[in-house]
Amino acid sequence: MADAGVVFPTGQRWDAAVLLGVGAFLLVARLPLAIPLIGVLSAGVLVLQGLVPRRGFGLGTVFFGVSLAASAAATLRAPSTLVGGYFSWAVCFALLAAAAWFSGSVERNLRMLLGGIYAGLWFHFIVSMAELVTGVKILVLRDPRAASVPVMLDDPWVVSSLFVNYNDYSVAMVIFVNLLLARLLFGIGRQARWRSIVQGVAAATAGVLVVVIGSRGALVALVGTVALELLVVVRFRHPERITSRHLWALLAAGGGVLLVAWNTPYFQSHSTEWRGMIVTYIVALMLANPLTLLTGFGSAEAFANVGKIAYPGELLNPHNFLLEVAMAFGVPALVVLVAWLATVVIEGVVRQRIPMSADGTAALVTAVGLLGYGSVPSSYLDYGYLFFFLVAGSSALYLGRRAGIDGASVSLANAAARPAPAPAS
Repeated sequence: MADAGVVFPTGQRWDAAVLLGVGAFLLVARLPLAIPLIGVLSAGVLVLQGLVPRRGFGLGTVFFGVSLAASAAATLRAPSTLVGGYFSWAVCFALLAAAAWFSGSVERNLRMLLGGIYAGLWFHFIVSMAELVTGVKILVLRDPRAASVPVMLDDPWVVSSLFVNYNDYSVAMVIFVNLLLARLLFGIGRQARWRSIVQGVAAATAGVLVVVIGSRGALVALVGTVALELLVVVRFRHPERITSRHLWALLAAGGGVLLVAWNTPYFQSHSTEWRGMIVTYIVALMLANPLTLLTGFGSAEAFANVGKIAYPGELLNPHNFLLEVAMAFGVPALVVLVAWLATVVIEGVVRQRIPMSADGTAALVTAVGLLGYGSVPSSYLDYGYLFFFLVAGSSALYLGRRAGIDGASVSLANAAARPAPAPAS
C-alpha cells in the first residue's frame, strides 16, 4: 500500500530508497566498512527524501535512543572505543532506522531493505554453490587455522561462503529460506513460472544444506521459522480453520516439543554446557560493575580485555543475541528489545496486523526468527540482522496499523472480493 499523505516532488526521491538496499547488501555480503557505509547511505536517504514526522515506531525508536545514550556514556568512560565501538554501530543503524521510518514511503523503504538482504543472501548462496562444485573452500584459503577447517576438509558438503564458520553460514541460509518462502507463497500464480521454480529449488537446496551441515541451532531455527511462516499464511487465507484459541494451542504444543527436544542428548552436549558457563561468566562480569549494567562495555574489544583479566584462557563469545545486546547497550536496551519482540508476536502473529504480502510476511517471520537466529553464532550483532529485522518488523507493523489491518477481517474481505465463478453455460 502506498504511504498516503507523503508527496514526492520528484522521481529521484523515490529512487533514493534504493540506497537502503545497497547498504543492506554490503553488510549481508560481508564487505569491508559496510556498517559505516550504511550510516552514510542512510544519511543520504534522509537528505534526498526529507524528514517526515510519523507516529507508530515507539518501541523501536526508544530502543535506538537508549542504545545511543548507553553506548555514548560507555564511550565517554573509554574514548578509545569511539572508532569501531558500539556507539558508532548505534549511530549507523539509528540512521538506517530514521531513513526507513521517517523519510519517503515506509512501504518502499521496507521493500528496498528486504531486497538488499535478499540479494546479499543470494550472493552467499551462489558462492557456496561454487564451493560445492569446485571443492575449493574459501575459509580454508582465508584462515587455515580456523576451528571449522578440519570439518570442512573432511566433509565436501560443509561450506561457509565468506562467513567465519559453517554455523554462521547456516543461519544465513535459514534467513534465505524464510525470504524465499515468503516470495514463493505470494508469488505462485502472480509471477513467471520460472521465477517460482528458481525460488523453490534455491529454498530446498539451502534447507538441505542446513540439515546436512549439522548446525543444531540453525536446524531448530529453520524448522521453527518455516512452521511459523506457513502458519501465518494459512491462518490469513483460512482464518476459520485456525482461531486464536487454536493458535495458542499450537504455540504451546510447539514450545513443549522444543523443550523436550532441547533436553535430549542431541542438544545437551558439552557445547551446550559450555555455553551455559559463558553466560554465567558474562553476567558475573556485568554485575561486578553496576555502571556496565546501564551502559554496556563500549566495544567488543573492551569486553574482551575485561574477560581476559577475570577469566584468563576462557573463550567468552556470548552465543546469545539478547545477552550480547546487554553487553553492547546495557540492560535497559535489552528490556526495550524484549518488549518489542513481545509486541511483534502479539500484534504480528496473534492479531496479524501486518500487510499480508511477501514483504510483510518476511518482515514478521524474520523479526520473530531473531529468537532462533540469534542463539547460533558466537557473536551476532556485527552481522546487522538484529537491526535490519527490528527496522523491517517495525515497518510492517506500522503499515498494518496505518491501514487498520486485522488478519481475520482482511482475509474475509479478500474472500468476498474474489470474483464469483461464471455460471454454467
